[in-house]
Amino acid sequence: MGEARMPEAEMIQATQATWGNTISLVAIVITLMSGYLVAAYLVGSQLSRPQVVIVNTLYLLLSTFLLMSIYNLSIRATEMAAIAIEMSDKRILTPQLWLPMGMISIFSFCLVASLKFMWDVRHPKRE
Repeated sequence: MGEARMPEAEMIQATQATWGNTISLVAIVITLMSGYLVAAYLVGSQLSRPQVVIVNTLYLLLSTFLLMSIYNLSIRATEMAAIAIEMSDKRILTPQLWLPMGMISIFSFCLVASLKFMWDVRHPKRE
């Protein structure tokens, strides 16, 4: 018996849906980082050490989960795009293989920078 394959149009639609989910997670990460930075700026210097440990731990755990989810979804979307391109008669574009690693690199830098911001708020330099 023959192998049932998904038509090219359905594969493209599934790819777009996966990228849509990835972009939704990116919006959540940006919201989380923005909230963390606002909280660090407004009350970071007033928090006790245990409070900062709790806030930073929750922030790191949630950010790590979201970044891993973004990476996983973007890898899947890239794989599905490659399959759709193989199925295509035209093969105009190639999948952007650098996107998953590029997104994770940028958001990882932002994560470290936001933690550094909290540190600077809590330990201001005396001039």
